[in-house]
Amino acid sequence: YIGGAFANAGGDAAADRIAKWNGTAFSAVGTAGANSWVQSLAISRVGHLYVGGDFTDVGGSGAKKLARWDGSSWNVVGSATALNAIVYSIIPDPWGDGVIIGGAFTNAGGAGTLDYLARVTVSGSTYAYTFANVGGSAASVPNGYVHAIYYDETLGRLYIMGDFTAVGSVAEQNLRELGHITLRFDGLSEAEFPGTVHVAGPVPDGIAPGCILKFVA
Repeated sequence: YIGGAFANAGGDAAADRIAKWNGTAFSAVGTAGANSWVQSLAISRVGHLYVGGDFTDVGGSGAKKLARWDGSSWNVVGSATALNAIVYSIIPDPWGDGVIIGGAFTNAGGAGTLDYLARVTVSGSTYAYTFANVGGSAASVPNGYVHAIYYDETLGRLYIMGDFTAVGSVAEQNLRELGHITLRFDGLSEAEFPGTVHVAGPVPDGIAPGCILKFVA
């Protein structure tokens, strides 16, 4: 399968922005393609094709930004309004039968804590979808667009790349696992580097080992 901004792949009038290759020629996936460009594709662990992009319809299904091909037809994932902006990246869910998506969207599936990165879980034979936090909580949300996702099967770790400057409670994780964090007394509202805590106010005088710092919101 391929996706992009092309039209009529291999001369097939229905192969717009999404097409399949059979070893000899390109052809349409279903009876019609997408009405805008397809940015990403992934095949889930159960063999279903998911496509993400900037489209508002694929194959007449009404699917927006994210769609599923079950081998015979295109399907809406969640609801037609589940995603409000482009999906840049998709990978198969390493822990389930759905996918993990990244993009420019916010409030995925109507959940106010699902911005830019979400896990799309599947349940039942009728494919009931749920949008969830990848890290299991709102503390795992990036603060900017996610352009790429990669899962290392050997190490069991998920990596993301994008326009964000911090992901959830990285500072808390660093403090717990490394025993230290970086404090910057510059009042910035967004982290310059993951794990950095920016504090408003003057730099304290006379900080020595063993001192206790308290942050008051």
